[in-house]
Amino acid sequence: MKKSIGVAGLVAMLALCAIAPAARAQCGGQLLMKFDADCFAYESNATLSVLEGGTGAYKSNAGSQLTVVGLMTLFCAPLNGNVPNLPVTEYSFVWSGLSAAAATTEAVYIVNGKKWDTDYTPGNFYIYEDSPADAPRATTPMPANPPNATVPVNFQDGTLILQGTIANLHTIVTRSNNTASAIWGGSFLADYQFTGGTQIGLVAGSGINSLNGNWCGKYPTGCTPTGYTAHPNGKFDYAVTTVKGSTWGAIKQLYR
Repeated sequence: MKKSIGVAGLVAMLALCAIAPAARAQCGGQLLMKFDADCFAYESNATLSVLEGGTGAYKSNAGSQLTVVGLMTLFCAPLNGNVPNLPVTEYSFVWSGLSAAAATTEAVYIVNGKKWDTDYTPGNFYIYEDSPADAPRATTPMPANPPNATVPVNFQDGTLILQGTIANLHTIVTRSNNTASAIWGGSFLADYQFTGGTQIGLVAGSGINSLNGNWCGKYPTGCTPTGYTAHPNGKFDYAVTTVKGSTWGAIKQLYR
């Protein structure tokens, strides 16, 4: 007797087959998790610095509360059992508890260029597995002026699979010159460590690792929706300290 497969199940299987090989091809080095276009940041107390040529960048004020919401697009071993982007399942995340340690500093980047640096006090991150997928995305588009009815609420529902701490978060936004055709850039770097969640056993012993990527600040137009201060994308790196095998004779040599 032949078993029948429901339409929904068939669609999910086909999506899994299409995504899994591409995802595996992207994994390598210390990459553990990755997030791309569907990630946005907003703050409680940031001001727009109007620059030459009609462009500007957000400058955080001391104590400004930073929140980041987004969707994971890739998991690598040992978390590769999580497959994002299926029609019915999403892996969303929230960073919270971070605040600007001091006001954003402004400095000369290159000739006629500027650089804005911001440091944040420690906070936390939370990663959820949710079905059905209900978090807004860049193409939805993102609802303006968070917090609102869906941000961050729809990014922090479902099963909490992983959580942890974020420390030493530092963001940089750069502008190449003082004209409307200026080239803009940005980056962020932080340390993170897992502390809990239903999948903590998969990453136990990983210690402190690097969280890093691009930090597209609020400048000219098109980078961030109304009410958001940055459009990051980046990755969680992962390195586990391994125990190397040895012989008793080799160990004794250390103490001679």
